Amino acid sequence: ADVEDPTGLTAGTYGVRMVDANGCEILAEFEVGEPSPIVITFSDIENANCAGYETGKATANASGGTP
Repeated sequence: ADVEDPTGLTAGTYGVRMVDANGCEILAEFEVGEPSPIVITFSDIENANCAGYETGKATANASGGTP
């Protein structure tokens, strides 16, 4: 049996043909979509107390993309 595990597909419509041991054939079509863009937002930003000190902080939140 031929088996394929494609990786790196770009967005689009793809077709697949499957044949079982009895010669029965199934044709199917499927859609590969684009992941949503990655968005990073920052909040709770506090500057350092003095230049050179590591007392500042910020919260970064990421969304989108592919997990």
